[in-house]
Amino acid sequence: MSHQVKLQKAISKLNVDDSLALKQAFAGDALLERCHNTRINPSAYLSKAFKHPITLLSAMFDTGCVISGSRALDFFIPGSARVDSDWDFYVPGYKESVADMISALSVCGVTWKSEVDAIAAALL
Repeated sequence: MSHQVKLQKAISKLNVDDSLALKQAFAGDALLERCHNTRINPSAYLSKAFKHPITLLSAMFDTGCVISGSRALDFFIPGSARVDSDWDFYVPGYKESVADMISALSVCGVTWKSEVDAIAAALL
């Protein structure tokens, strides 16, 4: 395992403040700066769960959508969310914004389970 891979793995476990403090403590270290920039990149974080993180970020920007809850906290403080934690997306209540986010999330690999599916499963 290369030095860069080891450093990136270690920095990915730091919270955002600690990653920034480490970068500032070793100002001018290009490798450390690259690792820090990867650590604070929301696209890299979202790519762990979504097929097209840039598409998702673009739709979030366009619609005013934000992420909240343990998954949002996990970006800043790794380990805050469990593997089975849900994603909390908050979208302004305009039908166009909601439709755009549903479409973007679907493109990004989200599958939807409606109450109809749960009722049908319970009856079968």
